Amino acid sequence: MKMAWSSAIAALAIIFSFQNCQKAPHADEISSSGNTAAGSSSSKIDLASESIHQIDFIIVEKETVTRAGRTFDLMVNKTLEINLRTGAFDVVSDFGGVAVKKCLTEDLKNELTAILKTAKICKIAATVTADHVCTQSLKLPYAEILTDVGQYGLIDGGVCGEVSNELCGEHKTLLKGFIASLKTQYKNLNCAL
Repeated sequence: MKMAWSSAIAALAIIFSFQNCQKAPHADEISSSGNTAAGSSSSKIDLASESIHQIDFIIVEKETVTRAGRTFDLMVNKTLEINLRTGAFDVVSDFGGVAVKKCLTEDLKNELTAILKTAKICKIAATVTADHVCTQSLKLPYAEILTDVGQYGLIDGGVCGEVSNELCGEHKTLLKGFIASLKTQYKNLNCAL
């Protein structure tokens, strides 16, 4: 019986270790499959027709941490979980700790709502060239939109050979500009008592 279990475990280990192995496609296979056209969209989701409850922004910031008498500077992912109806948001650090409650000003809330309610989400295929081999990879979205219909993670540039979500046209630039501006000022956006 031990031999059967050992064989089964060994077989599973071999299967999982080769799950992402494949030969690189030839140039003619890539051009015929349509993967060379970066930015080609197969479908669009109109956010104007969806009820958006929340949008999360993932930002990276440096934090200074002291452990065992030593001080370290770490780059930490923080998520700004914004309730679009109220403008209130929690700042949650991947490093741990208590979530901090903040609030958008009315102007910032209106600006964010205007960007999202006029935007469409495009399905973008990442570019694959003839000499490019895709391996398993993970890329965090820079934003995640939560509606009553679904959840859409926005990934800048997509992941090798995969189709990912991105805001269409100039809305991507508008949203990224909003995130960059919010990153510089969110610590001062305290909620009114």
